[in-house]
Amino acid sequence: MDSGIEGIKFDAFVYMMKPIEMEPLLENLKEAYDKKENTSRSPEMLR
Repeated sequence: MDSGIEGIKFDAFVYMMKPIEMEPLLENLKEAYDKKENTSRSPEMLR
C-alpha cells in the first residue's frame, strides 16, 4: 500500500517527501502541536 494512503488512514497530519527540508518540517510540527493543544483542552479551560 502506498505510504501516503496508509498515513492518512492513521490520521497523519501531513505527508512530507524526502529529502525533508527543515523549515517546512518545523512549521508542520508547530501547526500539529497547536492543533493538538487546541483539541485536547476541556471547555472549562478555554474560558
